[in-house]
Amino acid sequence: MDYELYAKTFNPAVIEIPNIDTFEGTMPDDYELIEYQEGTDPEENGMVLYGFDEIYMFGFSKPKHCFVRQSIANPLIDAHENLHLEPGSLA
Repeated sequence: MDYELYAKTFNPAVIEIPNIDTFEGTMPDDYELIEYQEGTDPEENGMVLYGFDEIYMFGFSKPKHCFVRQSIANPLIDAHENLHLEPGSLA
């Protein structure tokens, strides 16, 4: 499967990777690589991997992988920015 073409054509929120060990290709633009426990929601319980070298680093007993569209996370980021916290107030 051409994941980049699939992402551009259908723009799904989540693109499942059936077997990360045999995956060939690159991460589609505007998507993040996610590792999550099988049977859980990757958008809610997944961990963002910053590269394929981080696969299997989070200790999940039955890890699964997918690409999640970054725009899904934007409302959450925007919600935190709208708190109008003073710089350094969380330090």
